[in-house]
Amino acid sequence: MSETYRQKAHTVAAMQWTGDNQPELKAWLDLWAQDLHFIDEGDIHPDLIFSTGDGYDYNPELGDWIVRYPDHLGVAVRVLADDDFRADFECVEARS
Repeated sequence: MSETYRQKAHTVAAMQWTGDNQPELKAWLDLWAQDLHFIDEGDIHPDLIFSTGDGYDYNPELGDWIVRYPDHLGVAVRVLADDDFRADFECVEARS
């Protein structure tokens, strides 16, 4: 007999990299990211590069979302383009 299933929803913490939110993003990423760098080469907005404890390096583009969520090893990280993020997630609690 065939049944229909829906993927379980996860509640995640996320912040969008706008290029203008360096202090807020640094404070948020400093809690769990390693080797956090803002590289300013005279562009309008600096590049962001960071590593995580699971050994992955990230270089999000402006407008990308950095998503952290619990997994079986602790905290996992994904970087999603704005369209992909908005297709998968809806805001349930906004924090200032």
